[in-house]
Amino acid sequence: MTTIRNGMLGLVVLVLSGCAVAPEREMLRGPALVLPDLANADDVASASSEQKVLMAFASRAGLSRLPDKDSEDWWLIVGAGLNVVDEQCERYMGAIFWADRKLRTANAQVSLLGASTAAVMGLASVSAKAIATTAAAFGLVNQGIENYSKGLLYQIEPSAIRQLVERSQSAYRQALNERHQGANDPYVTRSAAVSAIQGYLSLCLPVSIETQVNRAVSTTDFVADRDKDPDALGPRPALRQIPSLEERSAMTERARAEALAQTRASLENLATQAITSSAARRQDDRPLRCIGAECAMRLEQAKSVQRALCVTADGDFGSKTRQAIRRFEASDSSSTPELVSNRNGELDVTEWTQLIGVGNCTAPFQNALERFRYSFKSSGFSQPDSGLVGALVTTLERRAASSFSTPKPITFDATLRAALARAHEHFGIDTMDKQQVTIELLDCLKATPGPMCPDQ
Repeated sequence: MTTIRNGMLGLVVLVLSGCAVAPEREMLRGPALVLPDLANADDVASASSEQKVLMAFASRAGLSRLPDKDSEDWWLIVGAGLNVVDEQCERYMGAIFWADRKLRTANAQVSLLGASTAAVMGLASVSAKAIATTAAAFGLVNQGIENYSKGLLYQIEPSAIRQLVERSQSAYRQALNERHQGANDPYVTRSAAVSAIQGYLSLCLPVSIETQVNRAVSTTDFVADRDKDPDALGPRPALRQIPSLEERSAMTERARAEALAQTRASLENLATQAITSSAARRQDDRPLRCIGAECAMRLEQAKSVQRALCVTADGDFGSKTRQAIRRFEASDSSSTPELVSNRNGELDVTEWTQLIGVGNCTAPFQNALERFRYSFKSSGFSQPDSGLVGALVTTLERRAASSFSTPKPITFDATLRAALARAHEHFGIDTMDKQQVTIELLDCLKATPGPMCPDQ
C-alpha cells in the first residue's frame, strides 16, 4: 500500500511540476506589482523601492513625475495604485482557482489534505518573495504569508475567497471616495496616498484574508483593519474557526475532511449573505461598486456602458469592468480623444453618457482598447480601421519580431490574434488576454518601452 501511495504521490508531483512555468503557479505566492527592477531587488523595504512603485503609478495616471508635497494630483496616484492592485489581486484569485482545480484533480488518487497538498506546497510555495516585494516596498511586513496560505487559501472554495476580497475592496474604495469628496480631502500628500494604497493592498494579502474569515465581521462592513475597529462592527455571524496547522496534523483523514467540509459550508454561507446584503443595498436601482459620478447611473445605463466596453453586462463595476475602463482610457491617443476626459480608472458623467450612446461592442473587437483605438468613429466604433490595424501589424513586425504572409491582416482575424499572442510571449507579458491588444503590449511596442512593459 505504501508503494502504491508513493507512486500516486509521484504522479501528482509530475502532473503539477509540468505546470512549473504556468503564470498561475507564480501568482500563488500572492499579489504583487510585477516591476522588473524590483522583482530581484534586495532592498525591497527601502525608500527607493517605494519611489519606483509610486513613479509607475504616476505614469499610469498620466503624470510625468510625482506630485508636489501638497497636491490634489496625489488622488490620481491613489486611483492608479488601487487599479494596479486590483489587477494583481485578480490574477492571485485566478491562481487560487487554478490550484484548487489541480488539487481536486489529484483528489481522485490521494487525500486532498494529505499527499496532494504536500506536493502543491513543495512546488508552489518555495518562497513568498513576489508578495514580499510589494509589501515591503510599502512597509507591510511578511507575517507568515506561506503558513497562512497553507492553512487557508488552498483549502477553501476559491469563489468564496474572491467574494470576500471583492466585498472588502468595494467597502474600502467607497470609504476612500467619501473622504476624498469630503470637506477636508486628506489625499493631498505622499504619506496619505501611500497609506491608502497600503490599506487596499493589505486586503488581498493571505494574512488579511485569514483575519477576515476568522473574525467573520459584519457581512455589510468588510474593511481594512486600519480603518475600523472590528469590535465596533456589531454582531458577527457564526463561522467555524479554521483549524490550525498543528490541529490538522493531529486529525485523522476523515476528521480533516469533515472539518474542511464544515469550514467551506460556513464560508460559502457567509459569502451568500454578503451577496444578498450587497443586492439589498442597491438604492434607486444603481450599479454595484460604482465610484463618484458613476453612481449617478441607473442600473440599465450601467449595463449599456459595460456592453460598450466589451464586458459582461451585469451592473457590477468590479475588477473586469475596471480593467475595461482603463483600456478605454488608454485608447484616447488615436480615435477617441473627445470621449476620454480623464485617466483615473473611473468614468465621469461625460464619459459614461457618451459610452451609452455608442452601442454594443461587436466582433472582431474583443476589448475596449481594440474597439476605441482601431475603429472608424463614423461606423459607431463597430468597423476596424484598416489603416490603424495595418500600422499595428507593421509595429509588431518591427518591434516584436513578428512575420506575416501576404496579404497582411487589416482586421482582427485569426492571423493577427496569433501574432498578438506571440508578441505577449516575446515581451514576457503575463496576461490571460494574450490574443488581444493590451495596455502592456502597447507600452512594449513603443520606441522607448514604458513602465508597463516587463521587458524594458
